[in-house]
Amino acid sequence: MTDILITSYEVIYSTPSGGSPVITLVNSGNFIGQLNFHPNGTVLPPDGQGPGLPAGTVDLHYHLEDFANCLTLLRNEKTVYLRLDAGAHCITTTQTAPGT
Repeated sequence: MTDILITSYEVIYSTPSGGSPVITLVNSGNFIGQLNFHPNGTVLPPDGQGPGLPAGTVDLHYHLEDFANCLTLLRNEKTVYLRLDAGAHCITTTQTAPGT
């Protein structure tokens, strides 16, 4: 498991013809991944390194209904991490899982 501190982010919310909203995640000026939001009810693609993304970065996929929750977490929490775990990527406010 690897936790990477998210030091900044960028919201890309295009017009309907431009695609789904994206939140890019950055650590100390380096792109580390992105949150991709898809129409509610659609089957989400698997998380992982997306096509064209630099090595060591990750695409996380959520439904559009989760956009406000993710943005609120990034805006309001003092520390947020991108957690890279075998098949369980996420954003989290703690580096240590409870009970460990």
